[in-house]
Amino acid sequence: MVLLDTFRVSGTDRAQVEIDGVVYNVSVGERFGPGNRFELRSVSGNCGTFVFGDQSFTLCITPRK
Repeated sequence: MVLLDTFRVSGTDRAQVEIDGVVYNVSVGERFGPGNRFELRSVSGNCGTFVFGDQSFTLCITPRK
């Protein structure tokens, strides 16, 4: 999974992520991905916190050089 972007729409934090070539635009609390097994928990700056099963992890956008 790759975090492509974080942004806000109408006051709602959102993230754009790519999993296996499929791009998802999700809001905080939304489940997504194969089998809806991922969930976006929070967005902070250029990072998003996600849950997969009982594992929480954070991804951040890496600026391109």
